[in-house]
Amino acid sequence: MWRRARPPCETLAVYRVPHVRDEFRGRGRSRHIRRTNMALIVIGGHSRSVGKTSVVAGLIAALPEYNWTALKITQYGHGVCSINGESCHCATADHTWAISEEKDRSGESDTSRFLSAGAARAWWVRAEQGRLAEAMPAIRRRLAESTNVILESNSILKFVRPDIYL
Repeated sequence: MWRRARPPCETLAVYRVPHVRDEFRGRGRSRHIRRTNMALIVIGGHSRSVGKTSVVAGLIAALPEYNWTALKITQYGHGVCSINGESCHCATADHTWAISEEKDRSGESDTSRFLSAGAARAWWVRAEQGRLAEAMPAIRRRLAESTNVILESNSILKFVRPDIYL
């Protein structure tokens, strides 16, 4: 018996619709696709000074209708900053991690750049090397409170599955 061959890859139009659960039935099996209206974008890079912050700020400025919440994640180790090898204000003295919200739109920090580009909120997460998991409950709360999130980090990929990773 001959069957008509199906294309090797079926394309389904998937739109972001809030709180909708669709079921697509195929031959003898079903697939469930859960759709939400929150976008999660992660921007990473192989080292410092490769333009990660510029990409984040550029996306925020280019897509202001998304009402972005931006997070920058910095990991530090042994009191030495990854910027120039010297001690700096990245390390937290009394905790293994800290989160602070940026309020200054005119500053020179990366999180200030996110706000001046149009982010609704910007957070700086600092964690000791290898201790980001301890900060994840607080980060997940920030994600849940946000409409759309853009993160500057490579290490967050161990804990979240972004819609887009650049």
